[in-house]
Order: sequence, then structure tokens, then C-alpha cells
Amino acid sequence: MSRAQAAVEHLMSYGFAIVMVLVVLGALSYFGVLNVYDFVPEKCALSGFECEDFSLDLSSGKATLVLRNSASEAVYIKLLSVGLAGRNFLCRFVSPQQLRVGAGESVVVVSNCTRLDGSYLGDTGAFSGKRKYSLSVEYSRRPGSLLHEGVGDMLVNAQGSGNVSSDDVTGLLSGFWRLEGNATDYSGFHNDGVVAGAACGVQGWRGSGCGFDGVNDFIDVGNSPSLRFSQGFTVMAWFKRSNVVPSSYSIVSKGTPSNPPVDLAYSLFIDANDGVSLRVSDVGNGLNQFSAVSTPSGAVADTGWHHVAGVYTYNSAGNVNGMAVYLDGVQSGALVTNSRGPVFDSPSPVLIAAIPGPSWVFNGVIDEVKIVNRSLSAEEIRLIYDGEK
Repeated sequence: MSRAQAAVEHLMSYGFAIVMVLVVLGALSYFGVLNVYDFVPEKCALSGFECEDFSLDLSSGKATLVLRNSASEAVYIKLLSVGLAGRNFLCRFVSPQQLRVGAGESVVVVSNCTRLDGSYLGDTGAFSGKRKYSLSVEYSRRPGSLLHEGVGDMLVNAQGSGNVSSDDVTGLLSGFWRLEGNATDYSGFHNDGVVAGAACGVQGWRGSGCGFDGVNDFIDVGNSPSLRFSQGFTVMAWFKRSNVVPSSYSIVSKGTPSNPPVDLAYSLFIDANDGVSLRVSDVGNGLNQFSAVSTPSGAVADTGWHHVAGVYTYNSAGNVNGMAVYLDGVQSGALVTNSRGPVFDSPSPVLIAAIPGPSWVFNGVIDEVKIVNRSLSAEEIRLIYDGEK
């Protein structure tokens, strides 16, 4: 055997061994046995800024970053977000007055951490250890002027543990559509929507939203098990009407909210009195009936932005039943306690901006649509509204 041939065989043997090691490491990482981030140092990078220090404390529920403005002029920070993909986890700093950072100056930014459904951390196993978090910052060069976005990531070993029981892991998002030019679902359940005619990419409440023509535009996000509920749930969205013409306009619906309902599970819509209504069909005594609650008439008789949340509560014990509508973070519809049973398992898909037909087509812009698989409290609704307003 020549030296050249021996060398080739030697390299092939070692090459095969290296490939096998990489395959094993990949498998261990995929099944959660091995965290590949444990072998690399902590780091933080955010465009437009220099991360001088950073930490994530699960015990206090706070992410702390020391940011240095690397621009040659002052900037004004409005929002800083720290997220973990697929875990419904978010740390957010919001400054309505905008935080000024001079050229070359440093600032300490402390973000409060929650789940995207508004509850505290819980499920600490999902967040503890070294993980890679996404960073996003919104800032302007003058107070109130055009916002710029910086993005980056933070590889950090989270310290401490969460502050609620693991029971709260059930309070996760079943669907989260940011509507940033498309209908991608960010909840982790992959309920990506099919856009039918809507103009996604128009100015929304946060970034882009989807515009609907009031005729035949809508988004179909499917009928997966994650969008069907036997007990409590919450539906939320931001919306802006193009004009005020009294009629019924759907925001988020699963089925047709007729009377009596045929295939309705739930519907959050603007009613003919220019209020917002939540209608939920339940199965009581073998009959498909519905419960409803509404804001006062004229509550949304304008073309400004509003945040709305519809909450339905039911358990089999029958002692925690009820429903409510929240407008701009405040309970606006009277709490109804006569909800009769579990939510009807409708075969209809969930539609944004319409009911089947399509009918009740929304005329305006909808943004930041969330569906949560439990009934959120008034405090949680307010927390979400304050964090997004």
C-alpha cells in the first residue's frame, strides 16, 4: 500500500468518526439531552447599540441590559423586547415618554418578563439554562419622530426560577398573528393563515397590519385542535375602522353567529350598535345555544385604534361561569354569569375579519390578533394592553 493511499484511508476513517460524532451531538441536542449553547460563551449583540452588560433573572422576572448608544447623535428608546422563540415568553420595556440616550452614553434598561398571555413565568424548565434570546429595540432620533428598529440576540444563562406553579403552563397562546405582511402564527402551534384578498403590509398598530375592504377580504387560520376549546378562552386584537357605518363586522370568528346559531363556536365582532360583542355557542341540554355580552352602544363609533378582548369562562363544576368584553384595557361589557356549558366544537375554521360566506367582513385594519386557551383576568388584560399601547 502506498503512503498516499494509506493517508487517504486514514483521513476517511477519521472523517467518518467525526461525522458520527456530529450526528450523535445533533441527536442529543434535538432531543434536549445536550444544550449546544453550553459550549459557547455568553454574548449580546444589538444593532445600533453596544451591549456592555446583560442578565436574565427568572426569580424577579426581569431582563437587564446595559446599552451604549454607538450613534453620533442622541436616540430615544421607546421599546425593548427580549423573546424566546416557541416558548410564549417575552420581556418588555416600554417608555411612553421615550428614554433619551446621548451619543456615546450608556443606559440601564430593565424589562419585565411575562408570558405572552399575560401570566408570570411558570414552566421554568422552558427558560432556565443558557439559551439564545431574540432582541428587538424601537427608537427614534427625536421624540415622537419616525421609529427605527434594531434587532439582535442575547446568549445568556438565566438565573433563578419562576414565581408561579407549573399549572400556569396551560395558559399559553393558541394563536398569535402579528400580521407583519403575512399571516404567520407565532404561538408555536403553526396556525399559519391563508390571506384572501386582504392587504397585509399596511400601517398597523405595531408595525404592519392587514387591511380589509368590507366586501370579501379575510384570513383563514384553520380549525386545528389548538383553536377549539371545551372550557375558557380569550380572544384579543387591535382594530381601526375605515368608516363608521352601523352594521355587523367580524374581528375574529369561528362559525356563524346567527340566532339560533348553526355552526358557531365563538365570535368577537362589532355589532350594529357600534359596540363590540362576544358571542359564544355552548352545548346545553343537547341544544346548540349561545351566550352574549356587549360593550355599550357607540363605544367604537369612531375611526381610531382600539384594543378589544373577549373572555369566556366555564368549568364543569358550573361555579365559575361567565364572560366579559374589555375595551382598551377596561372591562366594558357587563360580566354575564349565565354561560351554560362547554364551547360548541364547531367544524368551521377561525376567520379573521369575516364569518363564513364571507359575510360581516371588516372594513379597516386589524393587527396583533391573539387567542389564549384560558380565560384571562382583568389584571392580565390590563397588563397586555399597557404593554402594547
